[in-house]
Amino acid sequence: DGTPDEVRADQAVIDAYLGVAHQDVTELAV
Repeated sequence: DGTPDEVRADQAVIDAYLGVAHQDVTELAV
């Protein structure tokens, strides 16, 4: 739950922690 911005911020933190490539993060955020 949370606003879209909060969800994206949380996902960015998770992705960064897991070492997901920035390109993959962008694709998931679309």
